Amino acid sequence: MKFADGDSIHRLISGCLALEDLVLDLPELPKNMSNLNIHSLSLKRLALDFLYMFTFFPLVFNYTFVINAPNLVYFKYAGPIAEGYCLSNMNSLEKADVEVYRLDDVNLESRAIAAISNLLQGLCNVKSLHFSLEQPEMLIRVPFEPVIGFHNLVEFELKTHKEYCDWQGTWVIQFLWCAPNLETLHLDLPVPLRGFKPLPEEVPPCLGRDIGSTKLFEESLNRREAAAAAKTNLGINSKGQGLSRRSGMKSVEDLDKISSLPDHILCHILSLLPTKDAVRTSVISPRWRYLFSSMPTLEFQYCLSSIHPRLRVENFKNFVDRLLFFPNHVTLECFRLYESSSRDDDYLRLYGWICAALRRDVKEIDIRYGILPVLPISLFTSRSLVTLKLDIHEDMKVPCKVCLPNLKSLNLKNIKFPDSDSIHRLISGCLTLEDLVMILPELPKNISKLDFHSLSLKRLALNISLNVLPLDFKCTFVINAPNLVYFKYDGPIAKGYCLSSMNSLEKAVVEVYQLDDEPSYDVNRESGATASISKLLQGICNVKSLRLSIDQSETLIQMPPEPVLRFHKLVELEIYSENHDWQGTWVIQFLCCAPNLETLHLDLPVPNRGFEPLPEEVPPCLSFRLKEIKIRYFEGNEHMFEMISYFLNHASVLEVLMIGIEEDEEYSNPSPLRNVIKLLGLPRNSKKCRVVAL
Repeated sequence: MKFADGDSIHRLISGCLALEDLVLDLPELPKNMSNLNIHSLSLKRLALDFLYMFTFFPLVFNYTFVINAPNLVYFKYAGPIAEGYCLSNMNSLEKADVEVYRLDDVNLESRAIAAISNLLQGLCNVKSLHFSLEQPEMLIRVPFEPVIGFHNLVEFELKTHKEYCDWQGTWVIQFLWCAPNLETLHLDLPVPLRGFKPLPEEVPPCLGRDIGSTKLFEESLNRREAAAAAKTNLGINSKGQGLSRRSGMKSVEDLDKISSLPDHILCHILSLLPTKDAVRTSVISPRWRYLFSSMPTLEFQYCLSSIHPRLRVENFKNFVDRLLFFPNHVTLECFRLYESSSRDDDYLRLYGWICAALRRDVKEIDIRYGILPVLPISLFTSRSLVTLKLDIHEDMKVPCKVCLPNLKSLNLKNIKFPDSDSIHRLISGCLTLEDLVMILPELPKNISKLDFHSLSLKRLALNISLNVLPLDFKCTFVINAPNLVYFKYDGPIAKGYCLSSMNSLEKAVVEVYQLDDEPSYDVNRESGATASISKLLQGICNVKSLRLSIDQSETLIQMPPEPVLRFHKLVELEIYSENHDWQGTWVIQFLCCAPNLETLHLDLPVPNRGFEPLPEEVPPCLSFRLKEIKIRYFEGNEHMFEMISYFLNHASVLEVLMIGIEEDEEYSNPSPLRNVIKLLGLPRNSKKCRVVAL
């Protein structure tokens, strides 16, 4: 029988509401048809046979078979390898017969491999499989630790055409790794012309445990010898039993103690492994078959970008689909996926994976991806989410309603926001947010104010990129977080800073710089940059530990003899710079702002201009509080000696002075040893002071 089009077949089958048996033995399929859809909830037995009139097919068999029959118990397909197979919901499948071949002019091996892989994945729940295929080892790539697993398979028969003798026995052994519970193996294979590759030393689990019958349809003496050699090398005796059952040897069950542990302990052990290694444990025994699907953490790092060819990429995607949509609905602790690049259609799969993880009440989502144009709306209204980390090079479209009541940590990197209201809505919707990290490649255009208001926030880190900022960075940062204990700002000097109520601040990191050729900022005392820096430092004046890096610090921070800035709680200070155009007097003047300072770290290059005359008035902290000074780079020039000598002469309670010695031929004292000897000879005001050269 011939059909006019694909819809005719679909209408016919859909109209049979109680159909249980369907046999289609067709001489040809309709022209210009791409999909053959068979959808039936009642169907139990399905046979598709296209062998009889295969000469009527076009040379390229561009058809996709889409079959959805959840109650199917028997399936047969005989015909050329199609463009694709989509077999879903075959959980009740008892037996399957598959006989496929390639048409002569279909030489796209990768497409045939992908089609065969999808066909086998659709049949992975079958109990008895009869499989006939030309060039099986060429069309089915079986890794030593396979992704496709036939965990229900107990009977397997493999057959190739008698005229195909160019096969190797190692492929059969490798395929057995896919069926850990196999009990019966039938081989109907011709005599191999190339002989056997060296057989793998490690035996598939089914051979050592479950196979009770091995039938070889032998047609010649040579073939019987090959079969006997295979049995001997695989550890199978004349009765088809594994050598592990020989008298005097303990069984696997006697030696396996870990499998007796409760599921939740085994799942915790698996969660400590990389996900791919945890999945591989499914072939150990029936006890371990589905344990990996109950792992609380799913982590995939650079899998899509490192897998070749495209077939294995599709296999991986299908595997993640089955893992996330597993029907046991186990709560996920973490879903993590890292990819350095993305293909055009991959983001749709990732969108579905995020939705599936959210439906399983995931607590942590960590996505590092190339381009993800759309994020699920449910990501912004999740009640289970505690940690969210996104590193995607795309605009974030924040919905009007954001409600993340349990989100504690939010980390955003390389994300662009269309306007400042989007940032405000996102942060305001995180009612219990404690950690916020924003590493932004750019800020919205024409933005004048960036507002951060959160009563629960404890740690805030802002990093603004230099490359794409406008030269007139006229943005004011308004931060109201009274419970903040850690604050970091890394970026250009903004128009203004309004930091209020930071009485709980423990540590702050400030790294600011001026944009090149900035027309609106001046380096004079009254400049906008000076006023902005002053506001920023005043906002963090209650901090206990401060790391400070400011280009042209001595000109941007003006220190009068009685400084307005006071860091009364500051006990640890680190000053860092890469700019050689600085003078040591500024460091001494800044110490007057921190009367209770105990630890000072200087990470500064050798100044080009030398030191101004050091002030006669000694900072109070140097006389009464400072116990530790560390100078990271010391290259032996006279100006650095002058500053170190000043510290040693006036630091009355100093306990240790650590100095990193470096050799530099540009300076007059290139010898590190001479520098150390000179340092040790400097007079010290503190009797307890130790000078340590690093």
